[in-house]
Amino acid sequence: MPLPTEFTVLDFETANEMRASACQIGLVRMNDHGETLERYSSLIKPDPGYEHFQPINISVHGIRETDVADAPTMRELASDIQEFVGTSPIVAHNMAFDYSVWRAHTELGNLPDFINPRLCTLRMARYLLQRPTGTNGLESLIHDYCPGLAFAHHDASEDARVTGELFLAMLRYLEMPLEQLVKTFALTQATRERGVW
Repeated sequence: MPLPTEFTVLDFETANEMRASACQIGLVRMNDHGETLERYSSLIKPDPGYEHFQPINISVHGIRETDVADAPTMRELASDIQEFVGTSPIVAHNMAFDYSVWRAHTELGNLPDFINPRLCTLRMARYLLQRPTGTNGLESLIHDYCPGLAFAHHDASEDARVTGELFLAMLRYLEMPLEQLVKTFALTQATRERGVW
């Protein structure tokens, strides 16, 4: 099997507390040299029964029901998402959340499940960098490892972009190549979101 040199960063925003209420997706493909190869982002119209927007969610990401009224559904986006992700490792900040959103849509028949290795910058901060609890939010980590990198937090495309930059900065700090991290620390289909580290 060829060693991974590229990875895809994933970020979801949701309309409410239900994981099957994704209302935006951001994807960024990068390589281990720090180059952004491709970006993909779309608003998503949640399925019936999952479409109500909670005020607390709106206060976080600013997306409202009117914004997604003419947006594609997850099922309509599935083939584009699957093609973009391919077989590369998937990176997210708090993968437990983003993978649970993906899984919820898998259970609805909107998305295929994926068996790609999963890497989480939050887990890296906690278990590899041994950072104290309460200091591992995306903004704090960007401040510490990517100083000066500006972004619009809770826009899925922007969060994916800066999570990719953070991931690479963490790799440099740890002096660990991508293939070693994937081989040693990646979550798999068997470990689900609980992980083993």
